[in-house]
Amino acid sequence: RNIILKVVIDNNINLDVYEKLKAVKNRNVVKILDYGMKDNRQYVIEELIEGKALDKTNLPLGKKEFWKLVYEINHGLSKIHKCGIVHRDIKPANIIYSKTGHFIITDFGISSFVSSKAEDYSHTAGYSAPELFVNDFTSAYDYYGFGFVLYYAATGINPFSGRGKNYIYRDEIENFTIKDVAVRKEVLSLPERIQKLLLNLIQNDCELRWSYKDVIKWLLRIPF
Repeated sequence: RNIILKVVIDNNINLDVYEKLKAVKNRNVVKILDYGMKDNRQYVIEELIEGKALDKTNLPLGKKEFWKLVYEINHGLSKIHKCGIVHRDIKPANIIYSKTGHFIITDFGISSFVSSKAEDYSHTAGYSAPELFVNDFTSAYDYYGFGFVLYYAATGINPFSGRGKNYIYRDEIENFTIKDVAVRKEVLSLPERIQKLLLNLIQNDCELRWSYKDVIKWLLRIPF
């Protein structure tokens, strides 16, 4: 088995999260093999996945590949969330399209437990839900990032290309993000069903944002 050793110079990961992750056995979540402290440095040993990050994959995905991405990442997120963990950094670079043909969630470096107040605000601009600003992390937080991952996968266009952090944050705070996305030409060119999926996942209000069960219902009705 090929493995990768990650040494955390700043010792800023939550090892309790990795204890929970080690018990997760799911093909859509990277396997955590070991973790701990050595020579005053945190370390994580995980499975080395052969494949490419989604943002390095040939996009947009075809219809069946897109359906598979939706199904598999939704499934992987459900396993993580059942352990009480919020990934907090769902983005194309943290999803690997493996050579075995599966989409796998990786990089739990800033993950935390559901509803716990994080000690920092580490995030990726755009893929972080508005709850970031009140330090409130629940499973809904990951589904916001998931929505923009699907935007990228469906259009082949980085949804935040050329947009500075201040621009992105302003739109999130003022509830303008979804209105902007809804009228972009690359989104309007998508089938209505996919538009509906994207726009419901990037809802500013986490109470209105689609969750695991909503995505499952969407999948069951997708036409081929």
